Amino acid sequence: MSKLTDKNYWDHFHEEICVPKTAAVERTDKSLARRLLGKRLYSYRSSYTEYRLYEVILKKFLPRQPGLKVVELGSAPGGYLVELHRRFGYDPYGIEYSEVGVANNRKTFVANGIDPEQVICGDVTSPEIQRDWREAFDIVFSLSFIEHFSDPDRMIDAHLGLLKKNGMLVIVAPNLNGLNKRIYGFFNSADLAAHNLAITNLAAFRDLFSEVPVEPLFCGLYGTFSFQMYKILPGAKRTLLLKIGKQMQQGINILYRLVLRDRGWESNSLSPFMVFIGRKQ
Repeated sequence: MSKLTDKNYWDHFHEEICVPKTAAVERTDKSLARRLLGKRLYSYRSSYTEYRLYEVILKKFLPRQPGLKVVELGSAPGGYLVELHRRFGYDPYGIEYSEVGVANNRKTFVANGIDPEQVICGDVTSPEIQRDWREAFDIVFSLSFIEHFSDPDRMIDAHLGLLKKNGMLVIVAPNLNGLNKRIYGFFNSADLAAHNLAITNLAAFRDLFSEVPVEPLFCGLYGTFSFQMYKILPGAKRTLLLKIGKQMQQGINILYRLVLRDRGWESNSLSPFMVFIGRKQ
């Protein structure tokens, strides 16, 4: 299987991102913005895209059964697993092959009261991982993962190898189509080479699952335009511009929540992500 990135790419990436705050720190945040906006509007500052994913889409399709084992492939820094644990009561595991990413993920787990040993250091495509964790999980999840491979079909097979019969498969990929692709290229054209752009549009993404042994439950775009999906190398000329955009995004998120509520405003050109949800047959 041909990877479009290597360990150095991901080590560098994980060195640059911050480990998410613990739930306790979030609760005790007494910032000026919170006092000015009030508790409700302050909470609306967070990602509208993630709100659509957790509170609308996953809430509709994933089982509400605490204790189910969920694994995220390419899991660092672990924030998505913490959210699945907090919202659904799942028992979270991560598989990550960047040592820096593993360290970050374990810090996130410790900070949120989750066993850090449930972060597995290894390549999900390796025979050892596929053997030791064969059909071990009720839910297999990945986000911004399969588009970093030139052969995504084989990567989907790797997901399914870890998934129990009748288990839930959730795969999220960025929608690098239309205006999103142009803006991404404006901020970081070099990073586009790390993506399999042939599958980062909804039609091609949907086709990936047409012949796999999975009952499709949902496949579609989610979220509305967000500066949060773009990334840039530290020190690059446009770093400040993107930083300003991400600060503005907090106000945009409040507007989305007040106007769009849970309905969303999905667009082939502007929605940040696509998600497939299915049940293994």
